Amino acid sequence: MPAAYRAAGWIDVFWARNVARGSLDGVRIVPLLTPPQLFFDLDTEEEWVEAEMLAKREGWRPGRVG
Repeated sequence: MPAAYRAAGWIDVFWARNVARGSLDGVRIVPLLTPPQLFFDLDTEEEWVEAEMLAKREGWRPGRVG
């Protein structure tokens, strides 16, 4: 069987010129594959707390990008 992926929440990144043309699609559309251990549903306050704890454990600090 071919690999299967689960759709998750996402962040769309696109060129402003595409929006000006009335589209969010470009020539090349690629997925961002996220390891399962870094995937979280963020629907409840408890899920946010758990995600923040993981991010801090991995070195993230508030106000820091990357």
